[in-house]
Amino acid sequence: MSSLVAISADFFTAFSALPKRVQGRVSEFIVKFKSNPQAPGFNYEKVRNSIDKKIFSVRIDDTYRGIAVRQPESGVYLLLWVDHHDAAYAWAERRKCEVNPHSGTVQIYTVNQTDFEHVPSFKGIFSHLTDEQLLHLDVPEEQLSFVRSLASNEDFYTCKDTLPDNAYENLEWIANGFSFKEIAREMELKQEYASYDLAMAIQTASS
Repeated sequence: MSSLVAISADFFTAFSALPKRVQGRVSEFIVKFKSNPQAPGFNYEKVRNSIDKKIFSVRIDDTYRGIAVRQPESGVYLLLWVDHHDAAYAWAERRKCEVNPHSGTVQIYTVNQTDFEHVPSFKGIFSHLTDEQLLHLDVPEEQLSFVRSLASNEDFYTCKDTLPDNAYENLEWIANGFSFKEIAREMELKQEYASYDLAMAIQTASS
């Protein structure tokens, strides 16, 4: 099976924050990774305590690690992040990479530990939306409780790095006073994406 190699926008964000001397080594790593992501020198290792078993660390040098999705059965290798060893592992522990069944997009997001419960007295900024509407706005199922726990716009604006980009953008419209129906008219909400796997979603995004 041929490999499908992709690099997320988050990876390049992390790359831009690295020291210049490290960026050179990472650039060399990217070239080699794109050429053969299965090369033994990358030393794939599971991330301890990771909630997503598809996510591994890959060796760049003695100090720096990349974080990647490795899915040999579908041939997908997706670079997600790069950082100092400990920071890279910390970033990866609570992250998930999944295909959203409503939009067919690849989403990278944080799964939060929250004790929030749906109580009648609590009125968050998204309390007027049903779970189904939130899912249609590309909110991952694991983040429904987290989104419902947001009490104000200020709370919402602090979670930009926690939510998937498309979910955050859709919710931002809601936070700014637009209705679900207005946003739904702009989104071609379809259900056929439920059968997408990572390979299909990445290929569709790059076509």
